Amino acid sequence: MPRQTIERSKALSTKLIIFTATILMISYLLQFGHSEAANNMAEKRILILDSFHQDLPLNKLFLKGLQDRFEQQTDIKINYYYEYLDLQRHQLNSSYIKNLPDYLKDKYASQKIDLIIVHRRLAFDFMIRHGADIFKDIPVISVGDDRETYSTKDVPSNFTQVIGSVDIVESFKVLLQTRPQTRDIYVIIGKTELERRVKEKLLKQLAQFEGVVRINFCDELAVPEMLDKVGTITGDAAIVYIFIFKDAAGMDFVPREVLSQIVNRAKVPVYGSEKTYLGKGIVGGYLSGGEVLGTRVSDIGLDILQGKAKSAEKLEIVPAGEFFFDERELQRWGIKEKLLPPGSKIEYKEMGLFDLYRWHVLSAIILLVLETFLIAGLLTNRIKRKRAENSLLQLNTELENIVTQRTCDLEVTNSALIQLNEQLNQNSRTDMLTGLYNRRHLNENIEMEFNCYHQTDVPFSLIIADIDYFKKINDGYGHNCGDYILKIVADEFVKCIRPCDIVGRWGGEEFLFLLPATNTHIAMGIAERIRSVIMTKEFIWEEKSISLSMTFGVTVINKNDTVDTIINRADMALYRGKNTGRNRVVALDTTLCE
Repeated sequence: MPRQTIERSKALSTKLIIFTATILMISYLLQFGHSEAANNMAEKRILILDSFHQDLPLNKLFLKGLQDRFEQQTDIKINYYYEYLDLQRHQLNSSYIKNLPDYLKDKYASQKIDLIIVHRRLAFDFMIRHGADIFKDIPVISVGDDRETYSTKDVPSNFTQVIGSVDIVESFKVLLQTRPQTRDIYVIIGKTELERRVKEKLLKQLAQFEGVVRINFCDELAVPEMLDKVGTITGDAAIVYIFIFKDAAGMDFVPREVLSQIVNRAKVPVYGSEKTYLGKGIVGGYLSGGEVLGTRVSDIGLDILQGKAKSAEKLEIVPAGEFFFDERELQRWGIKEKLLPPGSKIEYKEMGLFDLYRWHVLSAIILLVLETFLIAGLLTNRIKRKRAENSLLQLNTELENIVTQRTCDLEVTNSALIQLNEQLNQNSRTDMLTGLYNRRHLNENIEMEFNCYHQTDVPFSLIIADIDYFKKINDGYGHNCGDYILKIVADEFVKCIRPCDIVGRWGGEEFLFLLPATNTHIAMGIAERIRSVIMTKEFIWEEKSISLSMTFGVTVINKNDTVDTIINRADMALYRGKNTGRNRVVALDTTLCE
């Protein structure tokens, strides 16, 4: 081999070694600097006191806006503490309300909390009554929106209030801006005190549209009647969905679940008022979400934590909404983006192939370029130095072994992920208290049985059962006893049904039985057997004997039924049994229902 070639190869190798060492040194210095900066960050403790439970979508949006802004800070580290008071659910539980202040006081007696963030009115009222005793003079930021009523009288000096301004009328304006041909707007809202206040405010604000469009409120209808009404709305009309927590019949609902039923029935566009509705079938609108408030609260919180807060600024009104739209619904109703307000955010966009695989394509190009240079270098080096061939072959073998090992590791990891997903799927279909299937699983199986019936004409039956006077058990023996009763009753159900039957918890103390290939006579026999078992069983709680009875509503599928009508008919049969004395089995068919 010529001496010049050997010298050039040595020089190239030396440059590669120097280059690699330089990269490693830079990486180490960057990592060391980042580690040092992290160690020098000031630590602060923030307690988030929420009025509701942690699964509420609004809470998640608020926390996202709050934490995203805090995480942008490089000189402060936040440790979060969370307390979900769930006061709406426990407001009738006097023991819970009585013991909650002492519980929080004991829990945080040894913790140094730097800032308390109070989310929504119920937690605000709780802190006004008990905050000084539990947390002394720790700074408090109270956050809510102007649809709730907040007392500004006698607010402690350590409180800063942030109230989100929710202008629902903007959704009406953007509706008319995007669909100027609209002549009727149907407003769907419930009957709680909050909803009543929102309606009264809307009636005053919507007066500006008089003569332009007719506004029709649907709050005097029960949900089933309202859904029937929605199905008849056609032509130059639109729907604005506010929320329904309680309907005119006094029934409680989850607003997003009612929305799902509305969009399934609607033949006209549906606009909304809450960001949590986006992606559920609404076109969009001026949507209230917690992210804007969360971001502003984090800014105020940082000023307080860093000693920059201005003592005079104790109340701030913040616009709490943004214009959001669903790309899919815009296309469905032929609404052009140019009609949307400036600054509107459009989500659920359908991406093109290049948008979807942009980084894959760029990575492939970079990889091809690198491989080209690598191959050229290897070929040149192979010509110059024959001995390098063996080293390269050995290196390739080692790389292949590493790839093989990594592939095996990935297969093991994928297998574990599959098992975990299966477990999560099972958990999502099971009621955690009774171990029975939950409402989601029941609805899916009723839908499958319904489709099977229209293919095979083999009928199926539904039974909805309810424990009689269950509230008296909770009031007389406590909720722990009530939970115990629900578990034991669930165990008895499993023993009484056939292998092909499905039983699940429908809600509260209500249970639903799905009986495939079963007529009314057989279904009534099964219900009567279960009723007799429960009535004769002795339930023992803390050495006290408790007797139970149950009422059963039975019905069978009919050719003209929908999934909703057969469920409603079983429910009607149950309430007929309740109204005629309880502890009985009542069957209804479509003739009786009419």
